Amino acid sequence: AFPAMLMMEFTGAFAWLGLWQFRRAARVPGWNKAIILVLALVTFGAMAKTANLGGDIHHPEIREGSKVSPGEPLGREIGSFVVSTKWVWPTCETLHFMGLSLLFGVAAMVDLRMLGMLKSVPFHAIHRLMPWGILGFGLNTITGMFFFVGAPQQYTQNTVFTWKMILMMLAALNVLYFTVLDEPWTLGAGDDAPFTAKLVAVSSLILVLGVLYCGRMLPFLGNAF
Repeated sequence: AFPAMLMMEFTGAFAWLGLWQFRRAARVPGWNKAIILVLALVTFGAMAKTANLGGDIHHPEIREGSKVSPGEPLGREIGSFVVSTKWVWPTCETLHFMGLSLLFGVAAMVDLRMLGMLKSVPFHAIHRLMPWGILGFGLNTITGMFFFVGAPQQYTQNTVFTWKMILMMLAALNVLYFTVLDEPWTLGAGDDAPFTAKLVAVSSLILVLGVLYCGRMLPFLGNAF
């Protein structure tokens, strides 16, 4: 399941890159189509195998008094490596906050342009920064997965983490709005954004701040760590 999840993340990343390229150049390069096709097929096969194996899972590790031999599941091996190796967790934390800065910085610039700031800059110029925001999201996703497999009980039993995931998915819808729909792309230098774009920008800022708040409050409201 862990490799299948990683493949799905890479497929989504290249698919979004294709949308971004189509928006800017009105076409998707052939190399990107080929990569998306290959990743989609590999991900489908990995997910199908994972679903088939799922019927044989009995989760003996959660039964009282049971012991799971080390080194069997890949996710457990990676989790043990993350927790037991001194430099891995702090490095992931550093990369996580770097990704968060990229993501929030780019999202804030796009949203503030919609709300009337930076009006001298056309929207298509700001949209060039979106891949950096997606890179930050990718860093957060990968390091977040390492955190999860390292200490899953801190997240699966944490309501605040559930809210963080919900807010993050809602914020992703705003990214699609600024990438796919035509309305924001009509903004040239000095133009004022339409009401719908401003509404999406406000909701985006609120959602991103909500994600930041829930992430920071995990140890305090959710009793994690």
